[in-house]
Amino acid sequence: MAGYGLYAVVYSAFGFITPGSNRLLFGLWLIYGIYYAMTEGVEKAFVADIAPKESKATALGFHQTIVGVTLLPASIIAGIRKAQNRKSFNGAWIY
Repeated sequence: MAGYGLYAVVYSAFGFITPGSNRLLFGLWLIYGIYYAMTEGVEKAFVADIAPKESKATALGFHQTIVGVTLLPASIIAGIRKAQNRKSFNGAWIY
């Protein structure tokens, strides 16, 4: 649960980043990496625990497929939002 709590804090903090807060962005990315390390293995272990013995590999593959399929639209939406924010920040963006 600590990993998902960290997830909520990091993603909430990303909403407060301004074009001049590069250090905050770098720190949040480091914390995001810690969150990811804390939760990815737990998710895979959970899937392996609840999957029937004869289809654990299929369940893990399906889990990774769902994660990948949902990350693609999230990345596209983030790119669109980034392009929109560039206009509102007069071309100054944090990346």
